[in-house]
Amino acid sequence: MDSTRSQNNPRERAALARVTANVGFVTGAHAISRLLHLALVGLVGHSRGSDGVGGYALAAALGGAFVFATDLGLSPRLTRALAARSEGAAKAASRSMGAKLCASLVAFPALAFVPVALSVPTWISHLCLLLMVASFLDSLSFLCYAVSDGYERVDLAGVGALVQAGVWVGLASAAILAGLPMPAVGWAAVAGSAAEFLFSWHCARRFVPITVAKPRLMDIKDSLPYAVTSLTAYGVWQIDVVLVSAVANTLLTGEYASVSRLLLGIGFVPLLISTALFPSVTVSFVRDCPEIFRGLVTQTLRASFVVSGALFLLLLCAARPIMTIVYGAAFSHLDMPLTVGAAFIFLRFVSATLACALTASGRQGVRAGSVITGLAVTCVTILIVFPAMGVVGGVLALIAGEIVSAALIAVASRELFQPWVSFRSLATVTLSVLAGAGSSLLVGSGVVLSLGAGLCTYVSLLWLGAELQSMWRSFKLGLTTAPES
Repeated sequence: MDSTRSQNNPRERAALARVTANVGFVTGAHAISRLLHLALVGLVGHSRGSDGVGGYALAAALGGAFVFATDLGLSPRLTRALAARSEGAAKAASRSMGAKLCASLVAFPALAFVPVALSVPTWISHLCLLLMVASFLDSLSFLCYAVSDGYERVDLAGVGALVQAGVWVGLASAAILAGLPMPAVGWAAVAGSAAEFLFSWHCARRFVPITVAKPRLMDIKDSLPYAVTSLTAYGVWQIDVVLVSAVANTLLTGEYASVSRLLLGIGFVPLLISTALFPSVTVSFVRDCPEIFRGLVTQTLRASFVVSGALFLLLLCAARPIMTIVYGAAFSHLDMPLTVGAAFIFLRFVSATLACALTASGRQGVRAGSVITGLAVTCVTILIVFPAMGVVGGVLALIAGEIVSAALIAVASRELFQPWVSFRSLATVTLSVLAGAGSSLLVGSGVVLSLGAGLCTYVSLLWLGAELQSMWRSFKLGLTTAPES
């Protein structure tokens, strides 16, 4: 997107301002929330070892599956309807609340049977049940946030995430340090999710009077293609841990979960950015502003390239100290799988941005097919590779699935961004990353020196390629321009 033209286009400046504010606040709030949850997993690793991490990860995975099973795309579809200011959106919100309650009656007994089928220890079963209750409240909160997102107030979701994380992690950490059994973490999760739901409900009622109405089958049918947005935006579908627990013991499951949850935690950042971008991109599309739409998508894609390149160098140079700091010295030997997972981070940044563009343009069915295909590849690869290669095989399965998803999404969305600008940016970032990696390997003496050399080389080449200057102009333009009323 040409920056000079952007400066002369008040509507584009207003759109950039909204995106800058939304992305900045929501990403920051959710990043803090994710760090708090990661700290909790780390505390479990320090105090309970790989067995504790494995059991906790399985319970969290089933809780996440509960959110997905009860949302069914209702939340993102409601956001799009409200952003387009369609008639009947308020009634649709109430019917969606009723649909969630009905879906919960089916999902809870079905998912509660999984830990029984896996013959896990009793404490894991109890923790699974408590986290599913917390996830039920989370699912209701997501619907309330869908209302405020539709009015481009995604900052409220960021505040709610901080409330939930603060209560949950605070109470859970106190319970672990006090030596209470692991199900106490589940009770802390219920308390945090309840606090978030009360906050989100209060915020949503400022825009739409949500009640509980009888759901219509047509609403659920129309929402199903959007279900993939729930799957990716909230990062809740952790079927990989469930599959690994079916083919490996709790110890190995915990080792895999320690690496994969860290990768998914980092990979959650682009999903947050795309979630914050979604309302503004949707508004520009439904109001027939194709240049603004393509410009927003292209600039976000370019920023994704740059950030993912820096994260790649970070994992290349500092994987071992990261694992040691987060989980303890007993997990330091898992640095290689974490380094391999850097490829997953890059792919997730690309696919999240372009997937957001597909959903905003009404092509959520294509996005759903792409992500589900990638998920299927991940599942099959885990079952085949993990028994032979262990944790590294599990990470390679994540990468294989993300390659398929990113490729399909990129092909489907090629008309929704500016290809030449994006490919030129990708080439610049790729060369800069390779040069930075080479510098790190040449220095090779100490984490700080090797990482510093790699990042300095990376940033210098991006500056010479004018990539950073272009990003800064776009960011400053969005930061200093008042949003359109």
